[in-house]
Amino acid sequence: MKKVLKWIGIILGIIVVGFIALNFLMPKPTPSETEEMNQVMNEMMMGETTQSDVVETEKGIVYNGKVVPVDTYYYTKDPTLTFNQVYVKEGDIIEDKTLLFDYKIDGSIDAQIDVLEKDFLNMKQELDDYYTRLENIKGEIAGANQEDKAYINFLNVELNNADKKISEIKVQWTNAEASIEKLKKMKKDGKVVSDIGGLIYKVNESNSIDPSSKTGSAYIVLYSTAKKVRISVSEYEYQLVSVGQDVEVTIESTNENYTCKIIAVDTMPNNLETEDTSYYNVEVEIPAEVPYGYSAIVTVPRQ
Repeated sequence: MKKVLKWIGIILGIIVVGFIALNFLMPKPTPSETEEMNQVMNEMMMGETTQSDVVETEKGIVYNGKVVPVDTYYYTKDPTLTFNQVYVKEGDIIEDKTLLFDYKIDGSIDAQIDVLEKDFLNMKQELDDYYTRLENIKGEIAGANQEDKAYINFLNVELNNADKKISEIKVQWTNAEASIEKLKKMKKDGKVVSDIGGLIYKVNESNSIDPSSKTGSAYIVLYSTAKKVRISVSEYEYQLVSVGQDVEVTIESTNENYTCKIIAVDTMPNNLETEDTSYYNVEVEIPAEVPYGYSAIVTVPRQ
């Protein structure tokens, strides 16, 4: 027991000596060193800092971007129609309303229009039924014992369900109308023409560009000849950018410099769902002569 107490005393003595050495023998940090250490500790505890990490030159703040088309159009084959032939190939520069491809017109279009028009009759009957149910429920709510909360809540749920169903049927009605108009147009000429003039970027015979993308079913991809550079600006510099403002753009591979205008500034950040610093997409015009995909450096002046 005496040996144990002896060792405990030795350990306590070492701790006391160490404490005296740290507090009295070691040099104390200066106020600026203390502030710096506190800042580092705060950043370690809280994650990223509250200031934007920007690159700045004498001319302004620098951002990196890529040259992309202002507009991209995707054209798909209609699986319900018989494909005829394609009239463009990859790399073609086309004018607006150029014939892209067409279908062999047969009786299938008439059959589809027939089915959709019959659906209209069913939708009309459904709408009439739900409108009647809606009015009946409103009458039940008005005449019910208002103190019977459970029954009132039940009726309100039924009311909301009926209202929701009416909205769904209206959407189906609108979609059916659009489909009928599209089919009638195809029946008239069976041709798919371009919405704009531009570059035929892709004619995808497999009808699938990227299965993971929303545009995976595109048969033809059309890029506009008008181009832009998209950059991402943090919330700390957001007030420095506005539509119509002049910025300097340098194309890295050619070292060409252009004075261009900002053509769009997003009002909502592109990372709204995260808790990180907000970043906003900003689009800058660029001459059509600059190839797609080139890297660009955009300098936004500090006003």
